[in-house]
Amino acid sequence: MKNTLLLISGLFTTGLFSQPVLVPTDVLPVGASYVQFNASNASVIDTTNTGPNSVWNFGSLTSSSNATITIQSPSSASGGSNFPGADFAQNVPGAGGASAGFTFFNAGATGLELMGISTQAGNFVFNPALTFIPSGLNFNGDFTGPVSAVLSSPGATTTRSGEQVISYDGYGSLTTPAGTYSNAVRFRLEQNYADTIEAGGFSQVITYTVISFLWYSPATKNIPLLSWNYSINSFSPAAITATWANPGNVGFETAENAELNIYPNPASDFIYIESELLQEGNIQATLFDMSGKSVLQTTLNSQSNALGLQALPKGIYLLRLNGREKQAIRRVSIQ
Repeated sequence: MKNTLLLISGLFTTGLFSQPVLVPTDVLPVGASYVQFNASNASVIDTTNTGPNSVWNFGSLTSSSNATITIQSPSSASGGSNFPGADFAQNVPGAGGASAGFTFFNAGATGLELMGISTQAGNFVFNPALTFIPSGLNFNGDFTGPVSAVLSSPGATTTRSGEQVISYDGYGSLTTPAGTYSNAVRFRLEQNYADTIEAGGFSQVITYTVISFLWYSPATKNIPLLSWNYSINSFSPAAITATWANPGNVGFETAENAELNIYPNPASDFIYIESELLQEGNIQATLFDMSGKSVLQTTLNSQSNALGLQALPKGIYLLRLNGREKQAIRRVSIQ
């Protein structure tokens, strides 16, 4: 399920945080994309820290692989005709980054909901749609809903039945290899369900427990900045996985981008930055390498707009500026 979850952009502030609230309809537009990284050391994520004004520092996460997730119109995605009420689709990364199928979502008044998954094995249809972000969920609040789906594939039918509980259990500052995000929200998701598989007169029941912790920000268009997932079933031992997204890579919504000029580019020692965002005062500037790691963070303003590059190796980087309501991203070449 980790690859069905949606990641991008952050809002940097300091001090104590008032309770952030996610808006389920605030999603990425069709055509946007982002990069999802699979963690090779999920054990560094401590899930016990919770509550208001928490500090989650997981900057030591490392990546074993990554894949680009692209937002598409449902009609352009394979299997889209099976989900006529979907607002958007996104690809599910498979082996080697190839698409293993598509997930279909509805972003409506009741929440951000997964309608189903289309793969070569068949269509997994949730009825009712599976809620990811409930509308109006506040800190210390819970949402309880059904987990109900049918997978129809050649020669077999799988029926899923169970329940999930989503809890808003913390907010504060989150650090990943992509940077630091103040105003982050954490959801705890627990699912308990059973799959009944029927094929050729044979029937088998597999029970599952899935526990996930998901970190969002109101600025990330409802794509998790970090996801930690524990799963176990009646036939397999427990497994723990984690993913994070780098909001500095690709897929920013054009309408939110601000003007940004960098010179010289390519550069070797310094770059100078011109942007309308510098008029806001001190803003955060973050430089990412192409693996998604934050390699440089500093504060810029209209009086101090130079960024030193002497300590960085040659290569291609992405510079992101975050203002109060807009952001700006540009590619930087160091030679």
